[in-house]
Amino acid sequence: MSDSSELPEVPRGSAANQQSGDGPSQGRKRHMRTPGMPEEEQRARQQRRRRVRGLLDEGRRREKKQDEGAGVVESDALQETVEQDASKMEPKLTETEATLEQKPWETIVIGADLGVNLSHIEAKNREIAQQRYVIEHDKKHSPEQVAHQQMLLDELIKEREEMPDNEENNMPEDQREEGNRIDERLKLLNWGLETCQCEAEEVNIRAAIQGYRSKEIPYSEKYTLIYAGRIVDFCPTYQSFCEDRKERLDRYFAIYGPGWLWHEPPLSGTGVGPQAKKGPFNSATDKRLAHREFTTLLDSGATFSVLLQKDLKQLEVDLKWYSAQGITNLATLDTVQGYRFYEMTVSVRDNNGGPIVGQGELAVWPDELRILGGLYPVCVSSKTGKTNSADRLSGLIPFEACYMSSTPTMRRLWLGEDRRDVLGSSRMPPHMRYNSEKKISVVVPDATLEHLRSETRTPDRVIFEHILNSPTRDLTLADIDLLGERGKSQLLIVETESEGKRVPKRSVILEPREGSHEVAPPRDEAPIKLWRKNIVPPGDLGRDSREQQIQKRMRLR
Repeated sequence: MSDSSELPEVPRGSAANQQSGDGPSQGRKRHMRTPGMPEEEQRARQQRRRRVRGLLDEGRRREKKQDEGAGVVESDALQETVEQDASKMEPKLTETEATLEQKPWETIVIGADLGVNLSHIEAKNREIAQQRYVIEHDKKHSPEQVAHQQMLLDELIKEREEMPDNEENNMPEDQREEGNRIDERLKLLNWGLETCQCEAEEVNIRAAIQGYRSKEIPYSEKYTLIYAGRIVDFCPTYQSFCEDRKERLDRYFAIYGPGWLWHEPPLSGTGVGPQAKKGPFNSATDKRLAHREFTTLLDSGATFSVLLQKDLKQLEVDLKWYSAQGITNLATLDTVQGYRFYEMTVSVRDNNGGPIVGQGELAVWPDELRILGGLYPVCVSSKTGKTNSADRLSGLIPFEACYMSSTPTMRRLWLGEDRRDVLGSSRMPPHMRYNSEKKISVVVPDATLEHLRSETRTPDRVIFEHILNSPTRDLTLADIDLLGERGKSQLLIVETESEGKRVPKRSVILEPREGSHEVAPPRDEAPIKLWRKNIVPPGDLGRDSREQQIQKRMRLR
């Protein structure tokens, strides 16, 4: 497998070596680079900000006077140099990657995401910009569609002209939805209160309702933790209060006495709230000593796992004394319904209910529990009557916890602890293609080779090779799972010098069971032999041009 990317040497102190000081992502906040805007949207946004800018102008002028001087000039010059260095190090974009640089509305895909946190006017302006883009596309590729698309554009322009240019239509979505989201949350909490069976749960729900009404729970992108009827903390992510769960609960118990933990989700931000959308898939959940396996529908559209209320009996959960950790609305294709959720240890299992994690020396992380999963919210459906495994949903845990692969037409999805568990010649044969109208396949002319390939399972070695398009140096990156050493891999950068000799410039051994990694000597003989043996066969290290070397590697693969 080969791709094109640029990886020149990174100077120390350059922008590429600096890490952001913002820390982990906050809640569900989406970090996106701000693209260009249609002219109409730019004008609207500028008008909206003029009032604020007027108030800030005087302060900025004072700051400018204070910042004048040699020190500031020197800092600006240094910053300019750093930015120039960083710009030189930007990798070349492949054709696929280049599409990511397009503006959101430069797409012919209906229903595409046109931006984040838009006002009504901004959203309509982007619809118009997208429609104009579609018309330009059709002029080149489908001229017979232009008249119809122009009619749709005229309708959008008319709708825009009829929109009042008022505060509501200029307000960003997040700000505009604040009142609605809090009202919806209170409505859901009141539903939870009315259907509650557990006294400890009721205490927490009442505390949440009071917190919203008193604004003690702010409209923010953080989780609010409630324990024993008290608001006790605010956390940026779900993981942030799972990592220290035992210590956290011990601390709350010492201060507040017995109680159950409840958390309120972040209401601010775009796209908040879990989803549930409709191959069997096995997962296991446990609570203390209870441990059961359930067959669920592998469903990437469901954020949380979903079980049936009758399944709780199998887990020894009595809703009269076992408190939920929260409630949420799950949005399906056509409905929105309230669900309680319970935090459980959820793990991906094989068809017989066993772990898919290696044991002992076969485990990548031998000191960790033999599970692929962890503490996870499990929603409980109150559906009654006839049910089946499709009523139980896996949620995102398999996609979060496992390596995963699939191949066209094979109707299988491989999940595993390690990347080599989901790769292999039989699992991922080359050139497969799906077509519902005809069969497309490659016939291997050698029956012996085809039989041997079909009998293969987990590969003994995995090698990824990437040619790095440095403007001045011939560099190649190799990422190797070492032969016969499960849970051990090597990252290697090799430079092809003018004589055709390949010299490893950087080499790192990664082995979790030994504690992180070790750095191999830059000119150690072992990596050189490893590279020559496993990456490029002898005879392909001559003085060929770069293009000839690439062609040879492509033929070899």
